[in-house]
Amino acid sequence: MKKSLKLTFVVVSVLMLVCTAKAANTWYVDDDNYGKEGLTGKTAELAYGTIQDAINKASSGDTIYVAPGVYSNGTGSAVSSWGASRIGWNNKKLFIYSTGNASDTHIVGNKNPGTDIGTGEGAIRCLAIYDNSGTACAGTVIKGFTFRDGSTLTNSSNTYANRGGGVCVHHENIYFSRHIGNFFKLHRGNIPTAAGKGFGQNLLFPKLCANA
Repeated sequence: MKKSLKLTFVVVSVLMLVCTAKAANTWYVDDDNYGKEGLTGKTAELAYGTIQDAINKASSGDTIYVAPGVYSNGTGSAVSSWGASRIGWNNKKLFIYSTGNASDTHIVGNKNPGTDIGTGEGAIRCLAIYDNSGTACAGTVIKGFTFRDGSTLTNSSNTYANRGGGVCVHHENIYFSRHIGNFFKLHRGNIPTAAGKGFGQNLLFPKLCANA
């Protein structure tokens, strides 16, 4: 009898844990829907028009599917002092996949007009991720994108606002698949490897493009 009660307690406890665990959500993005109203992001038909909209809704562990297109709308930020990014977030693990591939799914930053290297208030880097704890973003996967034409808020050294016009990542376990385009010269799109925890470490790039 005691064994039976103990087994029942274990089974009920496991069921309670399963029922109370938060299920991961799936979100959809399609640049053809940019500017449309009534989008929920929960189906391909009602996909958000910007990747940042999906990121803002997503919780840690969620998956975002992005249709092929040129994503040059919307802005986010990992940390406000870093300046604007086309997509950015902090302290959550996300799985972001293009439903096409890197050749037809582009995340496009912006260069500040009227400057030689594009830095300034109008600059937008392509992607920024900040991990406050060192573990919250671990395991994030970003697959099937080209990042291009980004720049940074400032050209000054020793500040996160000048690092990675293409990608600025404050964590060592963010995984990228496929290629990343237009990473060239500091402040204009490189992936930093010198200062800051985890910048550029364990990032998987089959090819880094050196051309402008």
